[in-house]
Amino acid sequence: MKSEPKSKMTLDEFKRTQEYAACSDKMKLWLVTLIENGFDYIAATAAAFNAKNPRVFSYAVRNWTKVRAALNLYLGRSEQDAFLEELQKTIRRAPSGSDRQVRAQALYARLKWNVQSPASEEPETPATSHHKTPNTANSRVPAGATPLADDAGVIRGYRLPSGDYVRLADGAAEIDIP
Repeated sequence: MKSEPKSKMTLDEFKRTQEYAACSDKMKLWLVTLIENGFDYIAATAAAFNAKNPRVFSYAVRNWTKVRAALNLYLGRSEQDAFLEELQKTIRRAPSGSDRQVRAQALYARLKWNVQSPASEEPETPATSHHKTPNTANSRVPAGATPLADDAGVIRGYRLPSGDYVRLADGAAEIDIP
């Protein structure tokens, strides 16, 4: 059983928007069918596209830029709401406890609830060497440690729970004594 999301515009009003006009004929058919059938994505995909597997293809269709823009408009989602939804997807897809997931969670908290990290907990970038460390350096950060990255996002070291800093260089970890 599908639940129809609430919209503040009618289907006729939606059809007169720029976002709807920017879609191809098949996208428009998909959007209209989706709205009329109460947001049954699979049925809308089967009606609009000749897909071997409408269930799988429906995920691709709803991620197309023009379709997302039109649906966000119809559903009354602001750009910030749409961005927060994408950020939630990033959090779910990222490996649990990874630097990517933690950073996305921190960004989500700042945007959604205006949560700011205390200055003492902000990751500091240790002095970096003049050579590039591969992005695989994250695999050398032990569980419980806080990865520290440079401006390019390359992990250069980490902070241990004890507060000690460890710099990653040439495949070996060196302990920095502050």
